Amino acid sequence: MDEPPVTRRACLTTLGAAGALALSGCAELGSSGDDDDEPSVESSDTVTAEGETTDDTGGDSSEDTSFPSLEQTDPGFRNWIPGAEADLVTFDAAYNIAHARANRSALPPGVYESVTAWTMFGGYLGIDFEEIEGMLGGLQLGVAYLGSFARSDVESRLADTQYEQIGTASDITYYAGFATHSAREQPNVLAVGDEGVIYGSAKSDADTPGEQFVQRTVPLFETARGERPRLHEESAVYEQYTDDIGWPLTAQALPPRSLDPDSPGMGSGAARLPGVDELDESIRSNTRVGYAKQLGDGTLVDRWWLRADPDASVTPEAVRDAYTSEEMSEAIDRRGALSVRQRGPVVDVALQHPIEAPGGGADPVLASIAVSVESGTATLSHIGGESVPLDRVTVQAGSEAVDPGSGTLSPGDSTTVEVGTVDNVRVIYESPHGQAIVIGTTR
Repeated sequence: MDEPPVTRRACLTTLGAAGALALSGCAELGSSGDDDDEPSVESSDTVTAEGETTDDTGGDSSEDTSFPSLEQTDPGFRNWIPGAEADLVTFDAAYNIAHARANRSALPPGVYESVTAWTMFGGYLGIDFEEIEGMLGGLQLGVAYLGSFARSDVESRLADTQYEQIGTASDITYYAGFATHSAREQPNVLAVGDEGVIYGSAKSDADTPGEQFVQRTVPLFETARGERPRLHEESAVYEQYTDDIGWPLTAQALPPRSLDPDSPGMGSGAARLPGVDELDESIRSNTRVGYAKQLGDGTLVDRWWLRADPDASVTPEAVRDAYTSEEMSEAIDRRGALSVRQRGPVVDVALQHPIEAPGGGADPVLASIAVSVESGTATLSHIGGESVPLDRVTVQAGSEAVDPGSGTLSPGDSTTVEVGTVDNVRVIYESPHGQAIVIGTTR
């Protein structure tokens, strides 16, 4: 798959800030850069009255007593991340849909809709929203849906859509969609297994439809089954990172990467790391970073997980001191309330944002809309999933936004919109609190 299922701009609109951070890195994971023989470090810090701590692992630690209390969740997403030696396409970001749904009343509505909007990425795929527990996304692959749904139910529901079975491999069933649109160079492709469903786009020809998609997804299902090595089983750094962050609202699924501007992984963490420009070059060159968005006690927390390379001259104390300096506080004062703590080799940097009006977030609408254009008229056909309220839909015809009218577009229905002479038409759904995602397109 040479291109993502939707444009990068549309993808980042859906993901929000957290997803933009995680997906700005490369989805191709060759080597994690971790020392495989490096021991995992567990810290048993004791906070003193002055906020200083002692670290039973032998390293100095210091903890800001204002650091938020964060719920620990199981990092189940990492079971889909293959070992570094596999050199496979993998996932960039992880979204805990069940965690968001369980905390809907505590979350700002826009944040709830931003996280759960990921479930609309592939349209309707034979899965109901209540069945989706987690999502994994990768710009070079697509998205994986994990949840409580039964494989037989998904396959039965797909029979009522335009998806058609195109083959099987390694006990995975593959489908191609929108077959009636012969002009599509990259038809939608599904991989359905007992472990989950992966959606993406793949080039195809008459003889081998979706062949590249099959080659890329079979190893991921085998990793999820435990038939291939997983990265956290090989890398102590990745194991520690995922143990620490769990599976929060959103998380960087890639391993922590260097802050070095010349590193290909810099974008996976440094793109939004607060105060990165204020850091000494030696810290940027010898520190790895991961990211998570977590729910605190009445706050949303942007959390960066920083770890100094053990073989470098930079110490975790130097990283901690950089973030507790007056200059750093002034540089990032407007981004949120800063808290810093050190636990052995790891420095956590958190920005806390008070939640002022929680609750009220709307569930996404899972639907697939086929779009065709003839003589300046676009036909929008509902081919699967939930009914779509047209007052939340905009038809983007080239650079023009067209109102499709009022009412509801239900399964089996179609409506027409005058769009003129354009090369591309997109159907965009906007949630009640402003999260927008493409749910249909001519491309």
